[in-house]
Amino acid sequence: MNKILLSMMLCGVAGSVFAGSIELAKGASRAENAAKQDLAKYYKAVTGKSIYNSDVPVKVYIGKAADNAKWYKRPADLKFEEWHIASKGNELVITGDVRGSVWGTYEFIEKYLGCRFLANDTEIVPKNPAWTLPEINERFKPAFIRREMSSGVPRLNTVDFRMKRKESVRTRFSEIQMLSGSPHGCHTYWKYIAAIPKTVKFKRAIGNPNAPCYSDPAARKAFAEQLKRFIEKDRKGVAKDKWRMIYSVDQNDGYGNNCKCSDCAKFPSVSDANIDFTNAIAEMIEKDYPEVLVQTFAYQHTQQPAKQYKARKNVIVRTCSSEITAPALPGNAQGNILEGWRKMAHNLAIWAYWKPYAGEETPYLKPRKVMQKEMQFCRDNGVLTYYAENEKPYVRNFWPLQYYLFSHLSVNPDCDIEKLSDEFFKGYYGAAAPAMKEYCEYLEKRMLELPFAVRGNPFGLLDADFFATADKLLDAAEKAAQGDERSLKHVRWERIPVDHARLLRQDKFPLGKAKDAVIKRWLDNSTMVWKNFTVDRKWRKESLKATLGNLQNEVKLFKAMPFIIPEQFKGRKIQDFHWPDFDPWGAHSRYVVDDPEAASGRAFGFDKRKKNLEHTLPIHIGLYDSTAPKDKKLVAQYQWNKGDYATDEKYHWVKLGTTVITQNLRIYWHKSWAARIYMRKGIIGIDQNFPKEIWASIKVTGPAYVDGSTKPNGIFIERVILVEK
Repeated sequence: MNKILLSMMLCGVAGSVFAGSIELAKGASRAENAAKQDLAKYYKAVTGKSIYNSDVPVKVYIGKAADNAKWYKRPADLKFEEWHIASKGNELVITGDVRGSVWGTYEFIEKYLGCRFLANDTEIVPKNPAWTLPEINERFKPAFIRREMSSGVPRLNTVDFRMKRKESVRTRFSEIQMLSGSPHGCHTYWKYIAAIPKTVKFKRAIGNPNAPCYSDPAARKAFAEQLKRFIEKDRKGVAKDKWRMIYSVDQNDGYGNNCKCSDCAKFPSVSDANIDFTNAIAEMIEKDYPEVLVQTFAYQHTQQPAKQYKARKNVIVRTCSSEITAPALPGNAQGNILEGWRKMAHNLAIWAYWKPYAGEETPYLKPRKVMQKEMQFCRDNGVLTYYAENEKPYVRNFWPLQYYLFSHLSVNPDCDIEKLSDEFFKGYYGAAAPAMKEYCEYLEKRMLELPFAVRGNPFGLLDADFFATADKLLDAAEKAAQGDERSLKHVRWERIPVDHARLLRQDKFPLGKAKDAVIKRWLDNSTMVWKNFTVDRKWRKESLKATLGNLQNEVKLFKAMPFIIPEQFKGRKIQDFHWPDFDPWGAHSRYVVDDPEAASGRAFGFDKRKKNLEHTLPIHIGLYDSTAPKDKKLVAQYQWNKGDYATDEKYHWVKLGTTVITQNLRIYWHKSWAARIYMRKGIIGIDQNFPKEIWASIKVTGPAYVDGSTKPNGIFIERVILVEK
C-alpha cells in the first residue's frame, strides 16, 4: 500500500515538474486572462497538444508574472504599449504594461505559432505537431497609441476579433482601450456649452452660440472647469490603469463657425486663435491632471497650420489632411499640411478619410502602397493616433483586406504588405485568390490614375474598360470558388458595388437583355451580405428588415432606368440626378420619401427629424456654396409667393440658376434649410470653371401653399439636371 502511495506521489511530482503552464501574476487584468486563454487555445490547435499536458514542458509567463522567471531580467525602459517577448530553453516570457502584454501575446500567436486572423469569419491555423519553442528576444512598440478603422453601424467585426488584431479602441476590455474622454471623441464645443452651468457667464462666438469666443478669458476658464468635471466623472470608481487619457475640446462640424469678434480677428489666423484657446485650457488642467492630453482639430477653417502659436506639450492637434484621392504623402499639398503642423505641435493625430463623401455604393479602395507610405509618413512626423474613417464596408470593395492591412500597418508601418496580402487572398478567397488579387491590383491602378483632389471621389474610373475588366475577373473568381461556400460569399460581396455602379449608369452603359439578371444578382448578393456578415445583434433586430426593404426601393429605381429625358433638354449635354445621387452627407434615410409621381419612384423632402416645421409663405429656395467667398456664398435665392410656383401639386421644371459646380454647392428649400441637396457628384469629369444651368423638378403640396389642398404640406425635388451652356 505504501509503495503504491509513494508511486502515485512521485508521478504527481513528476507531472508538476514537467507539465507546461501559463502563469499570470495575482490580480492580472481580464484582458491578460483572455490573452492567456487564446494562447492555450491556439497552441493546442497548432500542435495538437494541450500546453498543460505533462509531455509539453513549455512554461509561459505573461505580464508581471515575468518576474517569476528566474533567468529573465525585465528592461527598465519598456515604454507605453511596448512588449518584450523572450525565451530561454522551454520557458517563454511575454511582458510589458497591460497593453504590451496583451498585444505581445497575440503577436506571439501570429508570428511564432503561425496563426492568421484574416477576417471575422476567417482564421488560418496551421497544423504543426513538431512545433518547438524557438529562441526569441523581441521588443516592439506599436507606431500609434490609438489605432482605429471605423466600419460605422452595423459593426462588421467582433470586439474579440479586434483585440486579436491589436486595435486599441473597440475591444472587450477597458484596460486595453484607448477611448476618448467625455463628453465625446470629436466636435465637442456644443457639448461643453450645454454642460457648463447656466450661472457661469462667458462670451459665445459671434453668430454661433454653440461655440466659444476664442479670446474671452471667461470662456477659457469655463471650458477648463468643465473639462475637470468631465475627467472626474470618468474616473469615479475606475482603476487608474483604465483612466482615459485623451479629451477632445474641439470645434463643431461645419465651415466658418468660429468666432469673428474684433479680438479673435487679431490672431494671425483662425488656427492660431484655436491653438491659443486650447493651450489656455490645457495649462489650467495640467497641474491636477498631468497625464491628460487635450485634443483639438485642424479641420476645415482650422486645417492650415498655425502661423505663430505653438501647441503645448499636453495638447494633441488632430489634422484631417488625408482624403481618399488626396492622401497625406511627402511633397503633396496634404503632406505639407501635416509637416506644417509638425513644426507647431509636439503631438499630432490624424483623421484620414478612407472613403469618399459620395452617397453611393461604388468600387474604390485606398491603394495598399499608398496606405503604407502614408502611415510611415505619419509615424515619421510624430503622429500619435491614426483614425481611418472607412464606413460602408458592406457596399464597397475589399474592406476586409483594407482592415487586415490597416491593423498591421498601424502597429508596424514597415511590415511586408505584399506577403500579408498574399496570405490574405489565399486564405480569404481560396481558389479564387489569383483572380481577386488581379482585380484588386487593377482597381488600385485605376484609383492611382484619378486626379489628386481634396474631397475627391472615385467615379472617374467607371468607364467601359473598368466594367469589362471587373466582370471578367469576378466571373473567373466565382467559377474558381465553386464548392467553397465561404470563399464564394467573399467573392460575391465584391460584386455588389460593381453591379450597383453600373445599374445607376444605364444611360451610359446599357445592359440590354442582361438587365434583369444583373438586378437579381445585385439584390441576391446584397441580401446575402446584410444577412450574413454583420455581428451587430441590436442592429439586426432593429434595422435589418428595413435595410432589406430599402433594397427593393433600389430595384424599382433600376427597373425604371434609364429615364426619359424631358423634351427641353434633348440634344444638350446634361447630367441627370435622382435620389441616390443627392448627397446630404450620406443621410438619405432622413430625406427620401416614396413618391410614385417621381421619375425614380422616390423624391427628396424635408428632414424627417424636423417634426414641427412651420409651413408659411414665402417659400425660401436657392443655391448656396459654403466654400465660396463670403459675398458669393448665396449663389441664388428666391422667395416664392403664390403665383411664383405651380399649384397643381405636380412636378415642374424650374431653373434655379447658372453657376460652377463645386463640392459644397447645395440646393436648399424652406427658410429653416430643413431640406437640402449637395451637388457633389456634379463635379465629376467636368471643368469646374465652366458654369452649368441648374434645373430642378419641384412639387409643392398642402394647404399652406395650395388653396383647398387636402395633401400634407411639402416641397419635394425628385430630379435635378445640370446643363452645359
